[in-house]
Amino acid sequence: IEIEEIEDASDDELEELFKRLQLGTPLNTAEKINAVRGDMRDFCHNVADNPFFADRIGIKDTRYTHFETVVKWVFLEARGIQPQMRYPQLESLLKDNRTFSRSSDTAKRIEGAVDFLSKAFPDDCKVVRNRANALSICMLAARVQAQKLTSDTAAMLFRDFVHNFFRQLSAEVQKGV
Repeated sequence: IEIEEIEDASDDELEELFKRLQLGTPLNTAEKINAVRGDMRDFCHNVADNPFFADRIGIKDTRYTHFETVVKWVFLEARGIQPQMRYPQLESLLKDNRTFSRSSDTAKRIEGAVDFLSKAFPDDCKVVRNRANALSICMLAARVQAQKLTSDTAAMLFRDFVHNFFRQLSAEVQKGV
């Protein structure tokens, strides 16, 4: 019998864990890939802890939501657009990169884009309310950053574009178009 001791968990976290263990709630993809140890997993957690993800986007970080979004972003940056991006592919990425270098091109692109996003959204990016939109914004920021368009003016224009885009998208959705 294996016994795991849980330390530094809040009462709410312990209650949730107890319920899941007793009711058999299965792990989601984010929780499963979180179990894959290695440098890339740690890198993705560090990116997910960045204020842009942790404080500014309008997505709650329940059950490793931010972490999963970052892993998907790293997947796309490292392997390009693929026909599938589900648990088996994400697990493979993390396992294949257990010894991931923060000085790699992929890490530099991600970190540069996150720095740009933090500059573009110093206070709030609550218009990003789902994982697909967060992933799209991150990918776009990586392309902007790759073109060296990272000035304060570029960041302001990027922020304005994102806000206007999602405002217009919301208006179209409201119309039912």
